[in-house]
Amino acid sequence: MSMRRLLLLLLAGSAAIFGQEPEGEGWLGSWHGAIKIGNGALDIVVRLVRTEDDAMAGSIDIPQQSAEDLELQNVRVTGDSVHFELHAPVGVAFFDGTRSEGLISGSFQQASFAGSFELTFGEPEAPDSWAGSLQIAGRTIASVLHFRAGEDGWQASLDIPAQGAFGLVLKEVALTADSVLFVLAAPQGDAVFHGTVEGDRMQGSFEQLGMEGGFSFERGGETPIVEDEEAVPYHVLEVEWDAAWDDVQLHLAGTLTLPPGDGPFPAVVLITGSGLQDRDETIFDFKIFKLIADTLTRRGIAVLRYDDPGIGGSTTNQPDLTTVELVEPVLAAVELLAEHAAVDPQAIGVCGHSEGGIIAPLAAVRRPEIAFCVLLSGPALPGETILRAQIELILRADGADEAEIARTLELQDSVYRALAAEDAVALELAVRQAIEEQWAEVSPERLEEIDDLEAYKEGMVQGQLQTVQGRWFRSFLSHDPASVLEQLSCPLLALFGEVDLQVPAEPNRLAMREALERAGHENFELRVLPQANHLFAPSATGSPSEYATMEKRFVEGFPELVADWILEQTKD
Repeated sequence: MSMRRLLLLLLAGSAAIFGQEPEGEGWLGSWHGAIKIGNGALDIVVRLVRTEDDAMAGSIDIPQQSAEDLELQNVRVTGDSVHFELHAPVGVAFFDGTRSEGLISGSFQQASFAGSFELTFGEPEAPDSWAGSLQIAGRTIASVLHFRAGEDGWQASLDIPAQGAFGLVLKEVALTADSVLFVLAAPQGDAVFHGTVEGDRMQGSFEQLGMEGGFSFERGGETPIVEDEEAVPYHVLEVEWDAAWDDVQLHLAGTLTLPPGDGPFPAVVLITGSGLQDRDETIFDFKIFKLIADTLTRRGIAVLRYDDPGIGGSTTNQPDLTTVELVEPVLAAVELLAEHAAVDPQAIGVCGHSEGGIIAPLAAVRRPEIAFCVLLSGPALPGETILRAQIELILRADGADEAEIARTLELQDSVYRALAAEDAVALELAVRQAIEEQWAEVSPERLEEIDDLEAYKEGMVQGQLQTVQGRWFRSFLSHDPASVLEQLSCPLLALFGEVDLQVPAEPNRLAMREALERAGHENFELRVLPQANHLFAPSATGSPSEYATMEKRFVEGFPELVADWILEQTKD
């Protein structure tokens, strides 16, 4: 995956807004196909319609995630080019494509993930689906196989719902009336499957890195559903509150989990990372904050987590809030907890992940009565430094050569210089150059699919310009978290992931330590968790390209460490 596709968007959450000038009837109707990211493919059905006021609108189905009729935003067609967006908790998904002979193909971008999509006109034919399970090391893992007949033979994919993995592309697929063979490629080593088919039943074995397992599937069997977790031994309350300043109005909605008993309990507000995140901070079905809240509440700590303004139940009249402005809902959440009878008002703290790790200290400095501060992958270096470092590290982890890394960083730096100088001409030139270099790597076959390449690239340029000139991006680049840490007085715990490529552990840990020591702060603990990525999940490389298919669990002891530290700071 070329990092130039991700240029300027790694931590940004802004959506490009386009005017709507639909033309032609050839776009209207159903289109089916898939999104492809790395080794994964996610089936989608897009339906485009014309509204009563002659604008374009649409919806999208994602069958593998049991999602139907999700509304598309900013649908726009110009000639043979199309743009539409899906606003989702993990971040806005951007689709930009071109139409040619009943086929739409183009690029897909969501948060720090880039890929492609391809759609064919018409309703999709149902795949030959087989539901069952994989068996390995005493575990049974519910899964679904999907087979489709293609021009060059069978195409197949594998879903593992419990791991949040859908559309894992299989290779070397051979399916006959009495046998089956396919290979699942994985970074740690390919898994080779072979077995027999008897009518509507399929079974066999697989091998991966010397380990053996089995599989069994039934054609048309019941698709496995990830069961809801067991009834929790604590109280779960839905809460709402407001925050306002200047001309900004927020209405926040969240979940408060309270330990059993009367309390009063210590409490913590969880603060999400960049982009629009739901209250669980769901990243590719990994419900990070829900899992953290569960552990903390079981240990006797009340936890409040909430949807970011503009997603879920939270609304705002300012969709491009800066990092500093995002302190306001946190302070309002602290006030809400302080008024709750089951919460100890002297033992309320804040816990932020990623960009939330910048917001948490800002809140603690603004409100000295905040009792403690927990930072999870929290930056201590300026935003420009963070973005530059993550681009270099992710490029290298994904196999880019040093020349490509150097050139990408040079282009990124030219954008930063133009923004700092407020030179709109230089900024547009830098963005155009980045887009041109990206397209210079595109295959001739891909270029032939685009009828109006210049119009297509122009849409990309305008979208990038809108992102980098937005309020959030500009403020993030210039904000220096160290200057805030120097003002912090409450106890601090900061945890970093050893293989985190988005907020690299060592440079940020060192910068944080230096800032706290300059301030004479004495009650702080900084720790690096082995083999943890940015989400504190176990990882070999730390690359975000693993997020979609990795096992959705934390490294051992992570949330328990946070709970134990909070209880130590708030004990009588």
